[in-house]
Amino acid sequence: MVSSPELTALDLVRYSHAAGGLDAVATILVDLGETLDGARLASLAAHFERAVVQRLGYLPERLGHGARAELLHEALVTQGRVRWTALEPPKRGAARPAQSPVERNERWHVTVQRHLDIDQ
Repeated sequence: MVSSPELTALDLVRYSHAAGGLDAVATILVDLGETLDGARLASLAAHFERAVVQRLGYLPERLGHGARAELLHEALVTQGRVRWTALEPPKRGAARPAQSPVERNERWHVTVQRHLDIDQ
């Protein structure tokens, strides 16, 4: 199989648990973000869960590559109502966190339970 930076980014977010967690994914996206093509992201997003698209949209914006996610956001909102999702999906069988989120991103409808630890 052949991949692209856009497909790799979507897969990393979808399978963040297998990629070392969301901190590791964010660290990778710091570098990968510069190569992302917004049109390709928007095109591939149709094949991924909406929560994955929301999470991926939030991350480049948070990491300084927000312009690259603009078309991704447009594709997301044209699909209809965007429900709230957690940046880090809860582990199977885990209770929902009792603490309030540290951030609620209105643009992507993502709740952030803790700040990411990104290796520079």
